[in-house]
Amino acid sequence: MERQNGNWRRWWLRSALLVMMGVSLVGPGGGVQAATIGDVLDNTATTNNKLLDANGKAWNMYSIPRQVWDKDGKKTYIQQRERTADEGSFVKQGYSWNNQGMPLSPEDPKENTARWNNQALGSIAYISFKDPSSNGPIDLKYGEPFFSLNYVDRNDLVNVENPLDAANFSGSGKGGTPLSQSQSGSIFNPTQVQSKMKRSAATDNKFRLADGATFDNGFIQATGNVPIAAQIAESESAVDGMLAGNWGVMVRIKVADGIDARSLAAAIDWGKSYYYLTVDSVQIFGTQISDLNFPLQFDHHVYLDPTDSHVFFLKVKGIPYGFKEESGNRAQMYLPRSNADHLDYLHNRNIKGNNAYTLDKINGDQRPTTLNDSALINWNQFKQPSFFTSTEKNTAIWDPFKGMLTEMVDKITIPVIPGIMKNVIGWFTSSPIYSLGDLGRTASLLNTARPAEDRKMTVSKKIFGIY
Repeated sequence: MERQNGNWRRWWLRSALLVMMGVSLVGPGGGVQAATIGDVLDNTATTNNKLLDANGKAWNMYSIPRQVWDKDGKKTYIQQRERTADEGSFVKQGYSWNNQGMPLSPEDPKENTARWNNQALGSIAYISFKDPSSNGPIDLKYGEPFFSLNYVDRNDLVNVENPLDAANFSGSGKGGTPLSQSQSGSIFNPTQVQSKMKRSAATDNKFRLADGATFDNGFIQATGNVPIAAQIAESESAVDGMLAGNWGVMVRIKVADGIDARSLAAAIDWGKSYYYLTVDSVQIFGTQISDLNFPLQFDHHVYLDPTDSHVFFLKVKGIPYGFKEESGNRAQMYLPRSNADHLDYLHNRNIKGNNAYTLDKINGDQRPTTLNDSALINWNQFKQPSFFTSTEKNTAIWDPFKGMLTEMVDKITIPVIPGIMKNVIGWFTSSPIYSLGDLGRTASLLNTARPAEDRKMTVSKKIFGIY
């Protein structure tokens, strides 16, 4: 594996994010029933830098908070229950300047590995919106950074790759400038979501409400692209941190005067956020290994700013996931908190052409493109996605080498040779986790840098009575 600056790997990521806010701007009816619920959690009221509930237990950020008062009249909180996939809650503050608590990442990326191994960081990844090697902007090949607000007729997936496409789509409502065939082709919009705004020469090229549209029963669609660079600590526990979703960034959002940030944020439709992350391929033995990924989610909290009512924060972090060994030395993926995280996982998509593929194999040995979440869920297993159980089998389910070598062989252009080499490779090894999809590939490759005791890549086998 390539290493840079003492860290396992620098990843370049293009992350496209889409947040839906269901709104009814006129009258008491319409809109959606947004589910940002519970009392505002005061995350500044800590004990020894730890956030505890009324019973002295560590706060679970999946919990819906209810404010109570203890016997001394001090404000505290009860953890009511864990949120569902379409719920969220408020938190008092999204930042701290008093240097209390554990930082997520160091100021200098070169310190990432040492400080993580010394338990002085809260995340495995150093994440930067700049190129860490030059402190300049990230190469535009990862997309231009932007956010766009569009007002649309329904809350389905739309992916735009640049601010010009976003503006053209937003102004294409009835009475506006319609999208050309070329413009439509560059926007991923499988369910034909329509803008409720218009823009044309007749509107002096300014956005106006589309003909026949109203500020009711619509959705504010916040979409954008956030190119980032990430370096992952070189450590046996790096994979544990990744599987725990223990990495992320905070996005600061400021609204215009006259708009209350808290009221707008309360309208977020948590069950309709989508994520499209692309990661640079990794070069191993001179061959590019592609289709690597990390699952993203908003952590279902709106972090307020006590000093500015126009500001709120959203945390983008990893989704917890894992792998288990099934009978016959096979492997299967699972979500530890599937009831809360299944929609976010299913809304991480790999968009290629006119299709949005799931990151991993679901409903058999395939990566579906349907956007019908219900068709991808095992309703008898706490809403687990119907993850595929590998046909590959190995006593060391973390072994990535067959999958890796097979991909290398597939790039050989000499006739007959690939088939012969695949037969040879098949005699020696198998890659159960690697074969499950993008997340299995990524996790098993990351594990090769420092394999932990419980993630061995080889297991001693007794052959003819000899080890």
